[in-house]
Amino acid sequence: MNAFDWSTTPLGPRVDWPSELEIVVRQILDSSFPKAIVWGDRFTTIYNDAFIPILGNKHVALGRSFADIWSEGWNSIGPIAERAYAGAPTYIENFPLIIDRSGEEEQAWFTFCYSPLRLAGGSVAGMLDTVVETTDTVRAQASLKLVNEELGHRLKNTLALVQAIAVQTLRDAATTKEMESFSKRLGALGHAHDILLRQDWSSASLLALLWQKYWVHIG
Repeated sequence: MNAFDWSTTPLGPRVDWPSELEIVVRQILDSSFPKAIVWGDRFTTIYNDAFIPILGNKHVALGRSFADIWSEGWNSIGPIAERAYAGAPTYIENFPLIIDRSGEEEQAWFTFCYSPLRLAGGSVAGMLDTVVETTDTVRAQASLKLVNEELGHRLKNTLALVQAIAVQTLRDAATTKEMESFSKRLGALGHAHDILLRQDWSSASLLALLWQKYWVHIG
């Protein structure tokens, strides 16, 4: 920040910056969380060290237009930035973006907040981008979902096999009514597992279980 020649940017020499900008600059430089300041109608960008991994090969981007830095995704994030400049903050979780920060496009996800930055008189002079990349988390969740779906499919196959074995084994010892009851109980067990899979095995509503297609009949 101190070594950069800000006179070559729309912000001009640092000695001429408004005190409001200097205050927020000191705040982001003292933060270990990725943050960037976007200032003025030219979207001039200032960021801290924690923001550098998000930029990748786009660093060094100090003094450049935020719209230019993220040109490949500006159609998506530009309107969000405009809302911040209009005075409305926006918080979004796991926002998908296709970006180019390594020489080729990649799919990435971010959780971020665009907050208006105001001068003492109340007018909006820029915005603060507070962001964390969630790409690894989103991909891990997607992989877990696929695993759960596969587990559910295999469980249904196993229950169908158990039912077939039971029918063959008990066909002479059980009545038709008893076999129907047994089959319904297996079906209810399978649907209960479906609900748990949709809830990531955390919890399930008893009411949701009762409203399944198959009911557990006792006796």
